[in-house]
Amino acid sequence: MNYAGAKHAPLILLVKSQCLVWLICCWIIIMPTQLKLEAPWEEVKEKLKEVNTDLTDEDLVYQPGQEQDMLNRLAKKLHRSTEAVKVWIESVSFNKGKAS
Repeated sequence: MNYAGAKHAPLILLVKSQCLVWLICCWIIIMPTQLKLEAPWEEVKEKLKEVNTDLTDEDLVYQPGQEQDMLNRLAKKLHRSTEAVKVWIESVSFNKGKAS
């Protein structure tokens, strides 16, 4: 690399790192939310209804690939963020046989 190229190297690295940060942020925002469940959905659903008696079967309609719809619906009903709802569902799923 000649002197002129070295002179602009920090600027090029800055632009590349800003693009990388932008791409990661966009990926996180648009990335589909996939639930990681340790128990079958029917078991998880029943445990969720034990923990929160306001939840109905209609609130907990779940179709693989459509997680975001359910998470949005529950977040609105429970006045929580979708991420908080996702973490809650996954934690209930990991507590085999126990509601949390």
